[in-house]
Amino acid sequence: MQRIQLIIKFKNQFLCENIHNEIDFIHVPNYFEQEPFSNISIFITLLLHRLLDKDYYSKLDLKDMEWNHLFETAFFPESLFQIEENTFLYDMDQLREQTILPLESTFDKLLENLIFISGEENQILKSMKDNYENEETPYGFHHSVTFINPDVLTLIQKLKVPRTDKDVLLMYSGGKDSTLSAIRLKKMGYHVHFIHFDNGYMRDTNKPFLTYQKSFSNLEGYYFPYQFSSINVKDEFDALFKHWKQTSKKEPEHGSIDSEIQCLSCRSAMYLTTIAIAQHYGYKYIAEGARMSQKFLIEQPVMLEQFKVLASQYGIELLLPVLTLENDEIEINELLKAGFSAKSWESKCLLGKAAQEKTSKDIDEILSYYNTYIKPVSKQKIYEIKFHKN
Repeated sequence: MQRIQLIIKFKNQFLCENIHNEIDFIHVPNYFEQEPFSNISIFITLLLHRLLDKDYYSKLDLKDMEWNHLFETAFFPESLFQIEENTFLYDMDQLREQTILPLESTFDKLLENLIFISGEENQILKSMKDNYENEETPYGFHHSVTFINPDVLTLIQKLKVPRTDKDVLLMYSGGKDSTLSAIRLKKMGYHVHFIHFDNGYMRDTNKPFLTYQKSFSNLEGYYFPYQFSSINVKDEFDALFKHWKQTSKKEPEHGSIDSEIQCLSCRSAMYLTTIAIAQHYGYKYIAEGARMSQKFLIEQPVMLEQFKVLASQYGIELLLPVLTLENDEIEINELLKAGFSAKSWESKCLLGKAAQEKTSKDIDEILSYYNTYIKPVSKQKIYEIKFHKN
């Protein structure tokens, strides 16, 4: 099992380990289970109740009946964020008004190997000076050395980036359209935050996050929180499409309508989830890589206007950076000029089919399904998603 790395935010500072003058993540022990969430919850509870020994193990029998009460007053799951596969942030600033514990006094006397740092490199170095007298030197010799895990510093600096009115939450597939959308949004002055979805029928759902790490992670203005790397929307998608299958009088082989309704249900589930998350975290903009030339109705202005109206009801604006892009050749040239690969590396939907020609009657029927079923249930579903996923 890989070590669980944790950092704790409190009063806009960050609690880290300081062992032998080296600043690093807090390395959470394996208490009972292999699952990181459980071990972190135990660690946080013990820390806030001052029941940790110097090796981070409990001074209390965890099988004691008192444990459940301690746990309920100290650990709040909504304040735990997964940054990378084994790296987590626990945001105590988010829960200071909820807990009955006197958090300010909790940290008056920390364990000897825990320390708060500000996140600014020069301030870290100043606060971590270790002055000591060398006994071999008659007049004394003062020495200052600090070793900082660069991953810790990079993470803290990213976490301290303030939210601005130019932050945008981009629905990212890892493909060329969404990649170029990210590049164009950045050129327009936005800070681009990626979010990726798994509809339950996808292959290689980790590829978009790996694409980000390879192409964007070292560039300023692009962010991909790990908790957004593969958000499951299967339940929302299934519910929307199931209603169509139960109420439609069309035969199953009526391919163009079924396929387009399936895509509409999936994209609607993504929009509902994106809007719920954007509202929860304070984003004023969301975006996607819709392109009219792809021929899908969900990427045409007549449908996108519906999504724009839905987002606007929550004070959110929908941006469509590549909507009018005419062909793949133009897109590839722009990607190459920006220094990015033109090779698509995205997760694939196992249900996906190529866009088919649609009659005006088909279009009216697809729009009618959105307006008569999806739109009326959207408000309730956004509320439910916000409650469950955040």
